Amino acid sequence: MSRLKLAVAAAWFICGGCFLLTPTHWFISFGRYAFVFMVTVHLIECFVFARELRRLPGAFGEHLLHVFLFGFVHLRELRARAATGDS
Repeated sequence: MSRLKLAVAAAWFICGGCFLLTPTHWFISFGRYAFVFMVTVHLIECFVFARELRRLPGAFGEHLLHVFLFGFVHLRELRARAATGDS
């Protein structure tokens, strides 16, 4: 897994963890809003890139899940892999 994917996964983990805490600090409220923002943006990315994901080799559902989790970072890796001819 690339460093960018690890950074995105850490953001999901931290922002999602803010829902387990009571909002006593501004950081917790910010984390909750950031989580909702990430869900919204990544859902939009899934719809925008769905046609391109269908054309790529591999399972469409798996690509869709990875785009939802990692956003354009996953798509960038897929494009680089396709350009080099790796499967």
